[in-house]
Amino acid sequence: MKSRIESEIEPVDPAPPATVAEPPPSIAPARSRSELAFFAWAALVLRSILTMAAGFITTPYLLRFLGAERLGAFRASQQWMSYLAFLYVGLGPTLVVLLLRPASKGDLAGTVGVLKSGMRITMRQMLWVALPAGLVLAWFMPQLVGVSASLRSELRWGTLFGLAALLLDPLDLFRTVLQCRQLGSLVNLGLSLQTVTISAVAVWLAWLGWGLPGQFIANVIGIAACSAVLVTFAVRHLSEYMKSPRVEIDRTELWALRRPMLLTGIGGQMNLLTDYIVVSLVADPVAVVTFSITQRLMTVLGGFVSSFSEVSWAGLAELRATGDSELFERRVLELIRLLLGTGLCLLVTLAAFNQHFVRLWVGQSY
Repeated sequence: MKSRIESEIEPVDPAPPATVAEPPPSIAPARSRSELAFFAWAALVLRSILTMAAGFITTPYLLRFLGAERLGAFRASQQWMSYLAFLYVGLGPTLVVLLLRPASKGDLAGTVGVLKSGMRITMRQMLWVALPAGLVLAWFMPQLVGVSASLRSELRWGTLFGLAALLLDPLDLFRTVLQCRQLGSLVNLGLSLQTVTISAVAVWLAWLGWGLPGQFIANVIGIAACSAVLVTFAVRHLSEYMKSPRVEIDRTELWALRRPMLLTGIGGQMNLLTDYIVVSLVADPVAVVTFSITQRLMTVLGGFVSSFSEVSWAGLAELRATGDSELFERRVLELIRLLLGTGLCLLVTLAAFNQHFVRLWVGQSY
């Protein structure tokens, strides 16, 4: 990139030194983008390994202490609660776009300004829309999941405890800022802490006999620990955080972006987060456990394949900001080829051995 910029600014005729343009100081060189993407990818691989190890270790204990129906009901109810995100009407991904604009140019003050305004909007939407709807959802959760009569009160109370995680939604923008600043390695470290915390606390509370409420409480504790770490990381990398005021976000532009983001989110949600719901409605929560166990290895290692795009989108955005469209297109095509090739080779191989893995893990009955 450096040689290309130098060739563009080299004058044909001798020109005064004052007219020679310099590359924008806020745009990082390609080497920095590559290094940051590598660190983020390495941290994501570590997170995938921890996630797989945590699931491998804790699932047999949860089955022993909770039983299949409780564990299946918890996982199905988590997918129901994930649909509360639609009540933000595409706000989350829209704020990613708005934060990416100043962040890709190194504008820390602008990034902080959008961050503070975004947190304010998210908090208002959560208190007035998402939280009341969550209370209604919690009341009807036993009917939606289809648990037996003895577990209905337990599931309802557990869901109510789980709604405390909504209060942490505004802090999720700190994670977005780190990702936009190409600091995905820190994000993955925080999410690794969340995975380990949830797994450890969930098994401990299940052993104590807390049942379904204990699983929801463990989930909230893990999310809170992750949020605290990511807020600390983000503030340390935002030197302008205390000094920069809020930046007013244009409402017309905000809603123009939220509508397509909502439609995109609905498609992704239905594709990825409806399987447990369908299984619990067609069969029962016990079948959810069997289904989730048989999909566990594929899901975790499939996430390893998608990690290449997760750690590279911020760097691609910064590359696009330089105006080099030809290099940007080449990098996107390289990423697509990498995802397709790795995905086909890895997942087809895993599918062939998945049955043996499940039998060794939890037994032939699942």
